[in-house]
Amino acid sequence: MANPVLKGSSAPQLQYWEIDFSPTQGGRLSKEYKGIDLTQMSALCNQASVAGYSGKLRYEKSLATLTLETSKLSSNLPGGVTSPASDITDKWEISVDQEKPELFENKNFLGQITTMDASLGVAASQQLIQAIRQVATAGTQANAWKNLLDTLRATPVVDASGVPLVSGALLVDVVPGAYLGGMKYFFDDYLRGRTNFVHGKYLLRHTTSAPSDFGVNQADFNVENIYTIAQLLTECQNPALWYLPLPGYLAYKLLAYPVPATMPPNYAWGALKMGSGAVTAARNRVEITTEYLIDACPKHTYGLIS
Repeated sequence: MANPVLKGSSAPQLQYWEIDFSPTQGGRLSKEYKGIDLTQMSALCNQASVAGYSGKLRYEKSLATLTLETSKLSSNLPGGVTSPASDITDKWEISVDQEKPELFENKNFLGQITTMDASLGVAASQQLIQAIRQVATAGTQANAWKNLLDTLRATPVVDASGVPLVSGALLVDVVPGAYLGGMKYFFDDYLRGRTNFVHGKYLLRHTTSAPSDFGVNQADFNVENIYTIAQLLTECQNPALWYLPLPGYLAYKLLAYPVPATMPPNYAWGALKMGSGAVTAARNRVEITTEYLIDACPKHTYGLIS
């Protein structure tokens, strides 16, 4: 059989391009080329591979067909057409981390005993907690509550250096009488071994999906620093930083999250920004995940954002 006579340009010829896209999944660009010169078509295939395309080269009846796909759309549509989709997509999530802190961190318990701290100017509540621990570790006894009251009657309130107050106040004197009954419920639970309680803590998680040659991202700044909630929302709702900023409902949940009535000295209520993990994904993409822990954070350990 004689070889066919091929006419026209030997350069690869674009047949069509199409793009499909969505706000949450980004876009995908497809192209198809045909050509009669296998060498030039192979060179185009190699060039596309280096540029991050995936595709297929088919040669049949003296005609080569190259089909290409990419999720990188920026400045990448033939004919000077602007892409209707972004290379980057964002996903936001608020999850609840169920932790089990010590019973003495419970807000209802602290609400009963920390009023004495403000009136005395010393951490009398912490001395009270130490007295409860002391009695509890002596063993579960039928008269444990009496033993605790006896301990409170015999223990002077001291300042930060351990010196008794000039007033000579005892722990039993500074515990509000109306709270003794409520405190007994906590004390009885502690004796029963219920030394912890379940507490839900918010965690804001953001995932950026981008081409694998993506550059510097906001996730790489202020790592392991503390944001106020206002600073967190300023960053996460900034349309200049994210293709899809933090939705309003998630912002509402962060603002509605209750702030503890009492916090240790030199602590700040806000969000601790963690380092960002990254993983490769389909279509030559990378997913960057950043977590913000919503909590009372020690300023002396992490520091505030600059």
